[in-house]
Amino acid sequence: MKHIRLLLVTLLAIIGFSSVGAQDKEAYAVLTDNGTDGGKTLTFYYNASKPEGAYSMSWSAFPDWTNNGSGNKDITAVTFDKSFEGYDGLTSTQNMFRGCKNLKTINHLENLNTSKVTTMYHMFAHCEALTSLDLSNFNTSQVYSMSAMFSNCYALTSLDLSNFNTSSVTSMSYMFVGCEALTSLDLSNFNTAKVTSMNSMFEYCRALETIYCPKGTDWSRNSASKTNMFEYCTELSGKCGSWEFGFNPNSTDGTYAKVCTNNQNGYFTYKGYIGYTLEVTDAGMATLFLDFDAQIPSGVEAVYYCKGLDDDEAVPTTDKTHAVQISSTQLIPAKTGVFVKASKGKYKFEDPQSGSYSLATIEDNILEGTSKEKTVDSHSVLTLGYGKKNETLGFWWYTGTTIPANRAYIPGEALEAGVKGITLVFDEETGISLTPNPSPQGEGSWYSIDGRKLEGKPTQKGLYINNGKKVLIQR
Repeated sequence: MKHIRLLLVTLLAIIGFSSVGAQDKEAYAVLTDNGTDGGKTLTFYYNASKPEGAYSMSWSAFPDWTNNGSGNKDITAVTFDKSFEGYDGLTSTQNMFRGCKNLKTINHLENLNTSKVTTMYHMFAHCEALTSLDLSNFNTSQVYSMSAMFSNCYALTSLDLSNFNTSSVTSMSYMFVGCEALTSLDLSNFNTAKVTSMNSMFEYCRALETIYCPKGTDWSRNSASKTNMFEYCTELSGKCGSWEFGFNPNSTDGTYAKVCTNNQNGYFTYKGYIGYTLEVTDAGMATLFLDFDAQIPSGVEAVYYCKGLDDDEAVPTTDKTHAVQISSTQLIPAKTGVFVKASKGKYKFEDPQSGSYSLATIEDNILEGTSKEKTVDSHSVLTLGYGKKNETLGFWWYTGTTIPANRAYIPGEALEAGVKGITLVFDEETGISLTPNPSPQGEGSWYSIDGRKLEGKPTQKGLYINNGKKVLIQR
């Protein structure tokens, strides 16, 4: 019995000691010289070893390390120790790093538990040296104020808010004001149902080009105040397919706080925006193959070539294989090889996902393609280019092994043996047509201008094709 009592006392002593140890845990921050840039590092801990002079996590307006709001120029780095992830006592992060003008890096933000935080007012305000922030691990479900959260973060170029839950937020005023280096913002997860103020939300975001939002986003209709919402956002434009609505200096309130579509102006771009920029060189021609339905940009002709074989030869001819131009009101279907004609320059092929467009019907297209870089056997496909000897533009046997992404080609099995390529023929009446170009044997085969193979050299006057070149017979 004596041994049992002794064991019980020992167990109680152990339990009691553990309980006291847990109660001794405290969240705090320590400022130390970092020895790298002459600055100091602010490190956050949660344990039972709080040193004398450490900062506590309790503040009403400004935490002590910000010098009561006047700013701390010494802090160049912040680190959240692994132990700090166990601390869930923060209910406010307002002014947490306000005025830390030389703060360049924040390490291990994933260890900052914000599940009970209700206000992030001015949290990073005037962090003028910060260039990137990844807040994808933040729990913001309880937050009601994000006002001026990133105000005057002049150097910020990357900001990840992809998992922000803003369903409880009532104020976003001045949220990004003065973020002069940001070029894009992804707000595709933002819910503004309870927001009452968006005043100056993006003001002085001078480099901001794109604000991504979900399709159909229209903040212009909510009741929030939006004075100077887009003031001085001179580079901002909304994009939808080939439609682009640029910044209007006469409308900087919330009038255009909506996603740009083909039938309404807006400063936002929908998150599902898909596009590809094609560069057309001096030749004025190119091929294209995309994974998405694409609108044809202004100034571009896009055609495909229908299959068609003569009864006696496996060679495309223009009376049966002809160019079909896709209308500008139609979309090029995904995974469709096309031939593009345009002046030298860059052209954006985009999926509008809205508007009165129909999908072009493509039948028996001889053009195939690849959306990713593709390895092929030499002389297995024909690609767009110039013939080595006659410098004629057409589709010729490809001698390389790698076809670039987003390019179209003609598979080799479409041609009979002995054909060295297919010449592009430009005619005002027939448009862009294809004429088979046999390997030179004597004077080679003759074709009419519309691509019909002739029995031999023509005897009548007219314009013909011989060895891929136009020949005028005058006798």
